[in-house]
Amino acid sequence: MAVTVVIQLDRPLCSAAVGGDSAQVEAGQPAAAETARGVELERENLAQAIEALSQAAKSLREAQESISKGHKEVVAKLAVEIARRILARQVEKGDYKIEAIVAQAVGGVGNGEDIVVHLNPDDIEACRKAFKQDGIGEGVKLSADPQVGRAECSVEWHKGVIQSAIEQQLERVSEALMKA
Repeated sequence: MAVTVVIQLDRPLCSAAVGGDSAQVEAGQPAAAETARGVELERENLAQAIEALSQAAKSLREAQESISKGHKEVVAKLAVEIARRILARQVEKGDYKIEAIVAQAVGGVGNGEDIVVHLNPDDIEACRKAFKQDGIGEGVKLSADPQVGRAECSVEWHKGVIQSAIEQQLERVSEALMKA
């Protein structure tokens, strides 16, 4: 026997159960809109969470780069200071080859030029001896100059002056380390 039952509800029905079995009833427009709104809210929440995570990752990368850069600068300064102290000890002991320093500086000038090399008075004799033994120095005049530091020289020629100074070389090393 078939019985028809009519039930009036004050709002749309989303689901119903009959005799313990679950049966899906077609949802009305307001329930579907509410579900769509919930999904949209979830999407917005996920988008905000993703954006927050992206910003946090970006901030973390920036902090890491800043720390790394700071360490890099400290290490570069420390390396240059260590080199400065080692060189100072070597200069103090006279443990350097002034002729090699002069040859390198003069090598940037070229041959056949009238060249004056200014040296510390303590270095000039060692340089003269080495140049005589090695046959280096044609066209090169050596000049004692107390303004020039030991283990350094200043090369004067018609196009200008080339300085071979320890501090300048350490500055170049420091700049190279900072760029690396």
